Amino acid sequence: MADWIYLDQRTRPKKALIEAMSLDSAKHWWMGPAQKAMEKLTNLFGEYYVTLTSSAHFQVLLSHYMDFIRETGRTHILALEADANLKRLEKFEVQGKILALNEQGQLTGKALEEAIRARSSLLSLSWAHPLTGVIQPAGELIAVCKEHDVKVHLDVTSALGKLDLEPLDVDYLTIKGAALGVPGQIEAILSKEKLWSGETFPYACYSTLVRGVELALEERDSYALEVGHLRGLLEKELEGHVLFQEVERLPNTVVAAFEEIHAEQLVFALKRQGIMAEAHGAKQVAFILRAETTQEEILRVAQVVREEVQKLRSKKMVPFSEEDAKAKNMRVCTAKVGTLTLSLLVDEEDGVIADSKFDAFGPPTLHEAAEAACTLLLRKNYIQSKRLTADLIEKKMSMPSRHEDLNLVIDAIDAATEMCMDIPIEDVYVAPPEMEGGERTVYPNWEELSDGQKKAVIAEVMERDIRPYVELDAGGVEVIKVEENRITIAYSGNCTSCFSATGATLDAIGNILRHKIYPDLMVIPDTSLLSGQL
Repeated sequence: MADWIYLDQRTRPKKALIEAMSLDSAKHWWMGPAQKAMEKLTNLFGEYYVTLTSSAHFQVLLSHYMDFIRETGRTHILALEADANLKRLEKFEVQGKILALNEQGQLTGKALEEAIRARSSLLSLSWAHPLTGVIQPAGELIAVCKEHDVKVHLDVTSALGKLDLEPLDVDYLTIKGAALGVPGQIEAILSKEKLWSGETFPYACYSTLVRGVELALEERDSYALEVGHLRGLLEKELEGHVLFQEVERLPNTVVAAFEEIHAEQLVFALKRQGIMAEAHGAKQVAFILRAETTQEEILRVAQVVREEVQKLRSKKMVPFSEEDAKAKNMRVCTAKVGTLTLSLLVDEEDGVIADSKFDAFGPPTLHEAAEAACTLLLRKNYIQSKRLTADLIEKKMSMPSRHEDLNLVIDAIDAATEMCMDIPIEDVYVAPPEMEGGERTVYPNWEELSDGQKKAVIAEVMERDIRPYVELDAGGVEVIKVEENRITIAYSGNCTSCFSATGATLDAIGNILRHKIYPDLMVIPDTSLLSGQL
């Protein structure tokens, strides 16, 4: 794989800033002219108190709550995007209002005027959106807030080095150092009133953040010319629907949508190819260019995006047809739940699922969960399929699951199997599949292993090839003892009262172990745990 290409928000620390922080840390450590560094910021942005913090947005909301909301009772906060910090303030009866943007992603003065209430106390926004690059009419919005005595929090991070630093009369101005290439989580709040903060930082943090701001401002010509040219090249080569081209935006952002492709799915595919991008909602992928971005990188990104989009589109599922089903004496059961479509091919004679496939518009975790479920559904009847649990699906997944995806898959299985409930079947205990034919394997040096080593090998095969089937009926099976080639197993759950535990299920377990480990294995159950089977 070629070197990684970073076109996401997580900016790599700049080498110059890493070196600057290292030098200042060695020279000054905690002591140093921090006041002089802060004066450089106030010279750029105006007369403000400067507070360093590790989370500027949280500190602004907390300070605003402590110093203003508690005294005035004006608990209404306006924002442009949902925020976890704002959500947490609901415990203190603070109401967050997410404002509606126009088609171009901007908040108009009229929309803000209509949203302001008597209890509104703060508007929190970014001057330019870090993903879309859309520039908000900050001057107009600030003027509306001043008319209604509403304080303004403006984050200027994304705009630094790309827009003119016009005087802005705001109450809180924030800068995120990491987005400027500053090492670590160092952020600054410039406020009209001095803020309380329990955090302290060494001088090197102050000096490096200031240097990061200065470097960003020095790169303005580069962003306006070279980066702007590369953005145009990327938009031309992507072969997607590029958004926000008709609105004033930053020169380094590209947002594109690709028909039938979920944004997170494409971002995941790009990451596997060494390209970092950002999902913006369900359908849009954002690419953030840097001053260091090269034309070679842009051309490679465009090529990989085209290839991955084609691969993802080629995986689109076509449900089983009625013609295919009739030719095989099968029934098609296709159900759509939300963004997931599940199609089953069910045997009309015994209700067993002969084949399954899915189509989904969602993140990689949804596709992974649906694929795992389709594997588990094979050779099970619809009653057994309805017993499939989220835990069993999760065990088959190769990535961390999400509850909402697992629930969607379970709902789709329920909906699809409802279409074949009239097929008569015998609801019996779920036995693992018989090992008919196929190549038998003998575990290397099996006879030379100790009983403990043999037990570990058997437990691994049980976990992979037997336990998932037993668990479908809320049962369980464990290896209790291994004496040479004699294996004692113990049932739990529903297995302890099922007649198949000493019949078909026991035979199937023995066949699998003999097929996959050693042909002379003997499996016997611990009868002391069985109820009414002897």
